[in-house]
Amino acid sequence: MMDVFSRLTYSVKTIYSSEARKKLRLVLDNFKPDVCHVNNFN
Repeated sequence: MMDVFSRLTYSVKTIYSSEARKKLRLVLDNFKPDVCHVNNFN
């Protein structure tokens, strides 16, 4: 059962990660780039 749950949560995290959003926001607030290119990779 846990294996199925892990697979589902992993699938969701490949689409949206609140942890990644928070870390990216910290970098952008600190650096303030004019242009930003972000790749989504898994």
